[in-house]
Amino acid sequence: MTNLYKLFAEVDLYQPDNRNERIMERMNAQSHTFRLRAIQSEQRAAAASDPIIKAEWEALAIEWHALASAVSRSSGEDDQIDFA
Repeated sequence: MTNLYKLFAEVDLYQPDNRNERIMERMNAQSHTFRLRAIQSEQRAAAASDPIIKAEWEALAIEWHALASAVSRSSGEDDQIDFA
């Protein structure tokens, strides 16, 4: 048990830990990637001539948007989408 006490004595609990910041940055990057995939799926849906394929791409775009939204909500990111 003495070794355990030494370990805790060496850890400064008041030292800021930027591990959470790195996790948040990675989640923000993930939500951005998911939004890009949603846009790509929407573009492929627009280019599809077969109605079944078009519907599949549209459904996939919705799933990518939902995933991006879930990740951004869990990271505290502003989840508003800008429309041009």
